Amino acid sequence: MNITMYSPDKEGMGYWIAEIDEPTNIDPKDLYYIKLKQHIDIDEWCEETYGPSDYWGESAISGWKRMRNKYYFVNENDLLMFKLRWS
Repeated sequence: MNITMYSPDKEGMGYWIAEIDEPTNIDPKDLYYIKLKQHIDIDEWCEETYGPSDYWGESAISGWKRMRNKYYFVNENDLLMFKLRWS
C-alpha cells in the first residue's frame, strides 16, 4: 500500500495526513469507503491504537479522523506510527 504524507504546513489544514491508495471498483453508494475491507481493518487498528475516531467539526479528543482514503492526525508521532504499520 502506498502512503503519501502531508504536514500541517502543506495541504494538511492543521492536521498531519496519511493518504492511502484510492480504491478502484467501489460501490458508488459507499462514498466514504465504509464497506471496504482494507479501510475496515485500518479503522479497527486506529481505534485500538488511538481510541475512537473524532467527529468532524469537533475539537480533537483521541487525535485521529478518516475521510475517504485520508487519515488525519493531530500529531506527527501518530502519523509516523500509522506509516510504519501500514507501509
